[in-house]
Amino acid sequence: MKILTLISAVITVAVVAFFHNNCVFAQGNGKIEVCHYTPGNPDNPQTITISVNALDAHLAHGDYIGACNENEIKTVELLKLNASPNPYSGQLNIVYDLLKESLVRIEVYNQFGIKIHTIVNGTNQAGKFSLNFSAKSLGYSSGIYLLRAVALSDAEYIELSMIIVEIEY
Repeated sequence: MKILTLISAVITVAVVAFFHNNCVFAQGNGKIEVCHYTPGNPDNPQTITISVNALDAHLAHGDYIGACNENEIKTVELLKLNASPNPYSGQLNIVYDLLKESLVRIEVYNQFGIKIHTIVNGTNQAGKFSLNFSAKSLGYSSGIYLLRAVALSDAEYIELSMIIVEIEY
């Protein structure tokens, strides 16, 4: 139980530091602005402010960081990204879903913002893709990493990021 509490605290600190450094906090008070899609009403997204602790749950059901705007509403369905289990020990399963053919780049960054690995870099057809990742298998220690995915198709662009944590058991 203590290790889970410690991991939760480390993840919260990492998320707070990352988002604070990237200027997406609503008021620097542990809250963040997301574009929220209400179940049953996907054509009417709402900009809401949530606790950083609730961010993973919102990202998992399709919300994204930042205010809703006309351009982002059109592109939100271009790419969906999920990574589980998180935290992970051994292998992280990354699943991404493309609405249409797109240029896709998925990269992993360490806690200092240095890119350590490019997982995907090329054109993919529309569809669902699954792959595995492990920082340890690349010679890195367990720790906190940023998973960043970018998709570009015609005039549509989307960028998604999530914190991933590799732990030792």
